[in-house]
Formats: sequence, C-alpha cells, structure tokens
Amino acid sequence: MSPRTRLSLLLLALTLLLAACVPTPDAPAPDGPALEETDVLYLTLDAHDIRWSEQAFTVTAGQPVTLRITNAGVLDHDFVLEALGLEAKLSPDQSIELNFTFEEPGEYEFLCTVAGHIDAGMVGVFTVLPADE
Repeated sequence: MSPRTRLSLLLLALTLLLAACVPTPDAPAPDGPALEETDVLYLTLDAHDIRWSEQAFTVTAGQPVTLRITNAGVLDHDFVLEALGLEAKLSPDQSIELNFTFEEPGEYEFLCTVAGHIDAGMVGVFTVLPADE
C-alpha cells in the first residue's frame, strides 16, 4: 500500500472517529435535559394584497409561538389578534416577529383591520389544542 493511500485511510478513520464523538444538534447532551414540549413553534404568515398566505394554524396551549409576518403586497396591512391584545402595522416589504403563548384551548381569530380587508377575506384562526398532561 502506498504512503499516500495509507495517509488517506488514516485521515478517513480519524474523520469518522471525530464525527461519532460530536453530538448532533437535535440530540440532547449526555446526562442533560431532554427537549421540553414547550419549545418555541415558529410560524410564518404573509400578507398579500387582500389575502393572508394562511387562513388557519393549529397550536398547543402553553406552547410559545414566534410568528414572522411579512407584508408581501403593495398595500399597508396590520395584524390583530385581539384575544391576546396583539396589534402590528406592516408597510409593504416589512417583516416583524411576534412572540406569544395561548394559555387556553379554543379558537382565536386574527385579522387585518385596514378598511375593506376583513370583507375581502383577510381573516384567519388559530386553533389551540389542549396540552397533553
């Protein structure tokens, strides 16, 4: 076996050994806590001219949510989730992130309150399921 081949095999073996020793990002650290059921749920919502990209989301009570909203249209929009007291205005090409948690199961409406947008259908709902206990 040539010295070059031996060196290549040695480097390959070392690479495999090191890769086996490094934990993957999804795996809990040894003897560390497992991931909590309350890890943040990341959702996205685009406001197009007179419509939302999604009309419905399903989440679990008690689970933190980060909602990234982008105004992908040419009109001004807003996002109102009255049950949680959330309201945000969005200019064209603007993005925002809202962080919130629904504590109780149920259905919670979100909408755009810009004149005429509700009538045009810019209404959606969060369905909040009970947390498994």
